[in-house]
Amino acid sequence: MLCGRFMKAALTLLCVQSVVLSGAAGVPEWAGGGVAVETSQLGFSRMGRSFLIEHPVSADIEEVEVRIVSRANDTIAEYDEVALYEWGARAPHSGMAFDAQRGMKHQLDAGSQRKVQVLVVDVAIVEGMEAVLAFDVEEPGGYCINGDRWRIVDPNQIEARIPASEIEHWGNALVLNPQSNSIQSFYLAGNARIKDSKASYRVETLRDDWRGSLSLYDASTDELIASALISRGSAAARVPAETSLTREAMVRSLVGATEYLLGCKNLDATSPSYGGYYSYYDLSAKTRLGSGRPCAWGGAVSFLIEASRLPGVELGVSRVELKAAAVDLGMASLRHQIRDPEHPACGIVSRKANWHASRDNGFDTGKALADSMHLVGVGWMPLFQATANEGFLEASERVVEASAALSAWHSKEKAFQGVAQRETSWDEASILASSNKIVGLAELYSETGQGGYKEGLERELEVLLDAFPSEDDPAPWMRTSVETLGNCVDGLLRAHSLFPERDYLQRSVRVAELVLAFQAADGAWPERLEGGNGAVAAEDRATAMWAYLFMKLYKATGDRRYLDTGSKAIERCRGQQNYGEDAVARGGIVGPLGKPGTDSRHDAIGVDTETVSYYGKALLEALSLDEWRH
Repeated sequence: MLCGRFMKAALTLLCVQSVVLSGAAGVPEWAGGGVAVETSQLGFSRMGRSFLIEHPVSADIEEVEVRIVSRANDTIAEYDEVALYEWGARAPHSGMAFDAQRGMKHQLDAGSQRKVQVLVVDVAIVEGMEAVLAFDVEEPGGYCINGDRWRIVDPNQIEARIPASEIEHWGNALVLNPQSNSIQSFYLAGNARIKDSKASYRVETLRDDWRGSLSLYDASTDELIASALISRGSAAARVPAETSLTREAMVRSLVGATEYLLGCKNLDATSPSYGGYYSYYDLSAKTRLGSGRPCAWGGAVSFLIEASRLPGVELGVSRVELKAAAVDLGMASLRHQIRDPEHPACGIVSRKANWHASRDNGFDTGKALADSMHLVGVGWMPLFQATANEGFLEASERVVEASAALSAWHSKEKAFQGVAQRETSWDEASILASSNKIVGLAELYSETGQGGYKEGLERELEVLLDAFPSEDDPAPWMRTSVETLGNCVDGLLRAHSLFPERDYLQRSVRVAELVLAFQAADGAWPERLEGGNGAVAAEDRATAMWAYLFMKLYKATGDRRYLDTGSKAIERCRGQQNYGEDAVARGGIVGPLGKPGTDSRHDAIGVDTETVSYYGKALLEALSLDEWRH
């Protein structure tokens, strides 16, 4: 049974939300921007994403609390849905089988007494703000937010106030234990400034189309003073439908992709991932997710640098701003590199990702060597070349030192890749999956000409080519993800640019020809070739990656089939680009997010940031061709 104070607040918030959901029929509209407000008429003004509350209060009121309810939390989404699928089963949306290592983790989740839910914070966090949770508690249990410390909740403590330092913008991972506990309500609270019997408070939202409620309460009596419903945001952007792939159409699409990527930046200065990019946007949960994956930021870095150099194209953002955005993102990634010489993963970039109920405080935390090497090739070295900042070169060299220390551990088919946060044992990955290390070594050798990098690059290439399936048995290719095959080709094309006299181009063509044969009629590729196009869902990241790679292959070979194939993939991505009512998703490539080992739900639809980065790079490659230059 809820205490009287909280029952009153909860009922008020529920009433406020119900008016928003019903469309607020008959409610007066004022304050500009088509904002619908409750009859209590909270005094505020709005300018873009900023709401300035200025409301008269009685002289006897000493403290006023502002409560902010976002409609993104109308349905608090449960994210621990991996427990629905058994080890080795096929995910319903994609038909993709989980591998053994992930399968064991999913088995642990299935037996866990916890669950993971996401709480959305889509307003700017300021000092003094708190997140307020109300639990429906059936038995004592524990909870934690964002992998912090465990707290105990019992029937006598059904309200939790969490300080601003422990919450983050957008998606916050709440781990609950036991599963019988649930959330009744969630809102943000802050103290208004009172002067001359007027309470004032500024709320900065993170989205143009923010919806929710703003309320003032007497902090001593918990009485509602006034509230407002924000029931409509900005109008949906619309672009004319284009049926053909023209230069103008690609430029417009590129503008949208650029705007989406720039909007992915984590603006929370208190977050460990401040300045980094969110990996996903979930359209149904209305939140960005996954800001703790710095190795995934490299594609956006290289895209922004390349876009800043594209002649004759106006992207709505200056070249200086694009380059500055790339530098900011690169600097944010540097902060995640392990520098402690005593740490077993010294030199490797850390990550905190993958919400799972059975992990320590709900997260996988670890280091990934191959992904760090990929960040070197597509992020740090391009930044060093663009800025001459020695910090990016030094960081790249540290990753190579870590790689060299582990290179002797290679087996015929496996490479040691990552270490858990508090362990010294290493995870394994296939040699094909580790091929993105070649990208980093190729860029280092190209820039420095040092023999050690050449030797390391040649060694990794030899290991990769030794792991290639035989001409007579392509089955291993079929079981490998299309994205991994793309990493192989990307590395081989970079090696070809350094050693054109060798057969690296022919090797990349061999892989590309196999992938080309499995392109669907709409231009997409499956996540894996195994089973054909009808057996698995289109994998948007693989499609965007291969759109980019086939453009590069066309440049390297002159084979027009590759131009046609890449153009078809670009058209498919362009057809998936969002210009709908959800302002945050505009410019993104919308598709299924559900993949094992990510922060997303298996049935979620949204935008993957790496997909947008690859798509942007594909457009840049296409626009640089004579066929579309004018």
